[in-house]
Amino acid sequence: MVSEKIFKEIESLLFTEAEFGALFDIQIDYLKETVRLDVLSTSRKRIKKTILLFEQVLSLYVCKSEDAEGFRLNELNDTDVALLSEISYHPYGFGKINVETINAKLKGFKEITSNTNFYFQVNNKDYFFLEANRLVINNKVFNNLLVP
Repeated sequence: MVSEKIFKEIESLLFTEAEFGALFDIQIDYLKETVRLDVLSTSRKRIKKTILLFEQVLSLYVCKSEDAEGFRLNELNDTDVALLSEISYHPYGFGKINVETINAKLKGFKEITSNTNFYFQVNNKDYFFLEANRLVINNKVFNNLLVP
């Protein structure tokens, strides 16, 4: 169980260190079960680099808003900025994401459900949902973040 103190610390760090920063790299490592975000921001006229490392990632979902205008994450040029427009932690789950097969011939699964606990948005239009048990923010480690 995540204490209120840990929850507030994570939320505070996500807001002060990453939200509204320029996302300049996303690395997804399937074999290591990690997702890494490298974010640049400015503080007191200095450029600050923040590394968010989600570990023990059980699920990752990406949803692109079809009607959104402007830059898409995968349509950026070298000079365009990918803004980390929102990021948050939800210890009891952001909400359930369900994947259901519509093809009866697919026997591997009928339905998959995930209770994601992290959410972030890029350029106010690309949504990312993660289910991760561990988070590292600039070497500050938070464990056991999945609540049963």
